[in-house]
Amino acid sequence: MFAQMLYAQWRFTRASLLGISLLGAITPALVMRLSLVQIVNQTPRDLIVMTELLGGGLAVLAIVTGVIVQHAPWDEDNKGRFVYVLSLPISWPQFLLRRVGGGLLLLLAPALFLWFGGAIAVAMVPLPPTLHTFAFGIAVRFYLASVLSFAAWFAFVHLSGKRAGVIGLAILLVAMLVPIGMVWLGYRHSVEAFGDWLINAPGPLAVFFSRWALIDV
Repeated sequence: MFAQMLYAQWRFTRASLLGISLLGAITPALVMRLSLVQIVNQTPRDLIVMTELLGGGLAVLAIVTGVIVQHAPWDEDNKGRFVYVLSLPISWPQFLLRRVGGGLLLLLAPALFLWFGGAIAVAMVPLPPTLHTFAFGIAVRFYLASVLSFAAWFAFVHLSGKRAGVIGLAILLVAMLVPIGMVWLGYRHSVEAFGDWLINAPGPLAVFFSRWALIDV
């Protein structure tokens, strides 16, 4: 049963997953080849900054990956009026559990491709002894970020249902207007403290905003 559901998820997401996996594997090597070969002759700091910029792009790609892996099967179920889901001899909670397990397995693919591509990329550039490579660490962080994105979008879609667009817009407006209002009322320090808690470890969004340096000291 789980294997059949996993295959169905794979059919719905394979094109996007293959594209993202290839992008994750190729991009680090392209960045190293096109930019860092010359920068390495300058300072180690220049090299770290360049890989941090690359890491920022990978963080965004991880968010997109998690959303796609969750949304593509759900969208197909919605188009088919959940006939496939209702035909399965399992309860709704069991279906959701298997769907989540399949998503977690599928998210391993782009992370593994990124690990492979990152390892090749750092091997292309001669590094001073003060710098170290973190291809495996970046791949693990990419997987964790995509899992968090997958889980957040999964919870949001399944809790909001057909009202997902309206609720999403409301959440976005609240997230933008509440901090502005608090700053205007004189609570800037509280807003900054809350923002620091969100994006810095061990905050819930730290995996997205902490440093994603493929090369570091």
